[in-house]
Amino acid sequence: MYTPLEITQKTEELWIKKWTNSFRRTFVLWILWWMFVAMWAAFSINTMTGMWGELPYWLMKLFGWFVFCLWLVLVILAGGELFTWNVLLIIAWLQKKIKTNQFLKNLFAVWIGNLVWSLIIVILLFLWGFHALSDNAVWNTLLKVASHKLALSFTQAVVMGILCNIFVCFAIWVWYSWKTATDKVMAIIFPITAFAAIWFEHIVANMFYLPYGYLIAHFTNISQNHNEVFTLTNILTKNAIPVTIWNFLWWTVFCWVFYRLLFLKYKKD
Repeated sequence: MYTPLEITQKTEELWIKKWTNSFRRTFVLWILWWMFVAMWAAFSINTMTGMWGELPYWLMKLFGWFVFCLWLVLVILAGGELFTWNVLLIIAWLQKKIKTNQFLKNLFAVWIGNLVWSLIIVILLFLWGFHALSDNAVWNTLLKVASHKLALSFTQAVVMGILCNIFVCFAIWVWYSWKTATDKVMAIIFPITAFAAIWFEHIVANMFYLPYGYLIAHFTNISQNHNEVFTLTNILTKNAIPVTIWNFLWWTVFCWVFYRLLFLKYKKD
């Protein structure tokens, strides 16, 4: 396996190359990423629906979010562009290999790309009637997950955004340390399952749950009592904005303090 110094150097080189991707290539990778995450988010919701109330709470969460973590396996092994992953460009920026406007432009473009394709997949699943599976039991699970996210205070959303990216950071970093596909998959499964099962907040995953909850609340007859909860204002202020900010800022702290500072700036020590 690679050493921490080798991982940091490898990451810097990889993300400089990623910046040079053409817009067309990046655009296609946005599509790939969201197809992966949306389908596995739907898979996890469907899995938990069959177990909610039938199994102990911890076991239901473990199984439900274990299947969810497979999206990152596909993103990494098959390719894709993910906002919370592309924040790794900060290493290249800190090393003055890319400009500030290039760094921010990439993050903004990927965030918007992830959102647009998430909405497309959510609408397709909604039109198909995914939420009506099992005599409308799936919509109940979806609303439980999405409502939980909107019940957080601003401070809670900030803290849970930080805690989420602690797990995601280490998942990606450990993934970089290994050289075979099997090792990489095993490295990803545990930290991603952990953050999802504890219900920490990941902005791009929330691009599935919150829009789908909004559609159920406003465009079906099965959940009219959620109309006041699922508003665009609540979605933005209670979740999307604070979680985006702190998913981003934790990468900054993580990369600056723990890796760039230790293994690039002072690597001779």
